[in-house]
Amino acid sequence: CFIPTISVHNNISLRTAIASSFVVDINYRSISLTLFSKFVNLKGYDLYLDTTASPPVDTFLKLFKFKTLPGNAYKKVLFYVFDFNKFFISFLKKKKISSGLIIVFKYLLFIPLKVLNIIDKKPSSKNSKNVFEVNHSSIGKEFDLLWDIKMKEENNIIFSSRNSSFLKWHLSKANKKGLIKVFGYYSDNNLQGYIVIMKEEINRLSLIKFKIVDIFVKMDQEHIIDALINHSFKYAKPVSYTHLRAHETR
Repeated sequence: CFIPTISVHNNISLRTAIASSFVVDINYRSISLTLFSKFVNLKGYDLYLDTTASPPVDTFLKLFKFKTLPGNAYKKVLFYVFDFNKFFISFLKKKKISSGLIIVFKYLLFIPLKVLNIIDKKPSSKNSKNVFEVNHSSIGKEFDLLWDIKMKEENNIIFSSRNSSFLKWHLSKANKKGLIKVFGYYSDNNLQGYIVIMKEEINRLSLIKFKIVDIFVKMDQEHIIDALINHSFKYAKPVSYTHLRAHETR
């Protein structure tokens, strides 16, 4: 499966095909090369990306002369755990530990994990006074202006398109389901950056998590990034049983 989108580099728009999954039944592995060649030979595309490749797939991609993205930060995923007790229970369920043993672990580790919750340093809430929620329908000209400024600042980087029309389309499905929140940082009534967080529930693991799916800030100013993440923490903590997750995006 692949996702068609638009990327921008040096003010040039590139039609981009992003591979979202590559799965082949073990009995049909012999056709893997043929299947993937169909992807890289799609007509009408300027750029082909795979941002979620596992090590085996990474080796496979190099056969087709794919280049590794610069910067190891793309491989890092950061978590902030809100409730260690509930997170640990979700971990045990994922490892398919029996319900009986889960109950035993739950009572044995309840106090140590509770103490960890208490002493764990929480993100600061400072600088969040300039952060406000942005309704999906309000995404408009100010986002286009921020996008134009960012393109002039870092035109040597390949960015996924983030103009207002693309953002509204990209977030529309999750917005209808009430799964996303957009928060903007404003200075003198001008948008300086924004963050998008998405709620995900995994019922079989009793897991609720929020993911930072996008963060876009003028000149990558650290105090704005800190304020946006802190505000997201304040929003997610009361309704999340587990954690806030982030990974680098462009």
